[in-house]
Amino acid sequence: MILLDRYIIRELLLPFVFGVIAFTSIIAGSSVLFPIIKTIVKYNIGVGAAFQIFLYRVPAIISLTLPMSMLLAAILVFGRFNSDGEMVALRASGVSLYRIMAPVILLGMVVSVLNIMFNERVVPIANYNAEQLRESLKKTAIKIKQNANVTEYDANGYPSRIINVRELDGQELTDVMVVEFLDGQMNRVIRADSGRWELAGGWEFRNGVMHSFFKDDLKKVMVIEFEKEFIDLNVNLLMASNQDKEAQEMSADELKNAIAFKQSTGSDATQDLMEYYMRFAIPFACFIFSLVGAAFGMRPQRSTSSVGFGVSLAIIIIYYLLYSIGMALGLAKVLPPIVAAWLPNIISGVAGAYVLRQFASK
Repeated sequence: MILLDRYIIRELLLPFVFGVIAFTSIIAGSSVLFPIIKTIVKYNIGVGAAFQIFLYRVPAIISLTLPMSMLLAAILVFGRFNSDGEMVALRASGVSLYRIMAPVILLGMVVSVLNIMFNERVVPIANYNAEQLRESLKKTAIKIKQNANVTEYDANGYPSRIINVRELDGQELTDVMVVEFLDGQMNRVIRADSGRWELAGGWEFRNGVMHSFFKDDLKKVMVIEFEKEFIDLNVNLLMASNQDKEAQEMSADELKNAIAFKQSTGSDATQDLMEYYMRFAIPFACFIFSLVGAAFGMRPQRSTSSVGFGVSLAIIIIYYLLYSIGMALGLAKVLPPIVAAWLPNIISGVAGAYVLRQFASK
């Protein structure tokens, strides 16, 4: 049985590698290369720098093509096994269909885990470097954080606090202003020359003034000047230092922190939640596609590679159509983000298991 496992895995590897190269080349040529060419023409950048941007964009494409390649390999290999009679010979020898499936399922799981790790440790860094390089080539200075704004909302969706910091430099805040509201009316305004976020969970403001307003008397204002004041605010504005990054440029931990920050201020984090769950759902499609590919590969069909490639494309199109539907349902809040993100895998896995069971019952 170990020889059988080695044989099946060896047969899967070549079409898998071919699929990675083929799908990556197609997607890179259609979705990455032309925008880079436009950037070259528009900003008159060198070919070397443009090629560097291209290389930075490739990891994200590879992460998408690994499930596609797993699907193609499973369809081609099990299609050939079926047409050459090897499947019949194995089952006649007493080897169950599920035992035959074990190597491809194992390979699919391994590729899924590796893809999750690749998508976490390589892709966000590459995307961020590509964007930073593109911006630097456009001669846009990478500036210290300026004009950082955060708005907190109450349970009714009304602003409860507005925070503005002119400049963030490391842990230090410059020109801080906090406006607080109570029942829709301005309650307190704090202005300070500088400040600092304390890990204990609050703000230390320096050289400032605090204006407190009275609800029953709009003309009455209490003014307090201070050299140093500790203000108990639950919002860590330094979390905003990651807000210049797109979700695709963050690691899962960074994205999770950004989601927590948005939720703490009452902002809608649905789109970021979808991106977070997609980080695991799409790489896990390698496992799902190994099951689907093997199931469809066993169906009676012509065993040519062109047919296998065509079937793979058809399944991929259906999968990403389900992906678009799940994304739309998640963003519209019809489904919870985690369910919407995993919807394509759930439907594809159920369909693959059904086809496999139908074949096993014959």
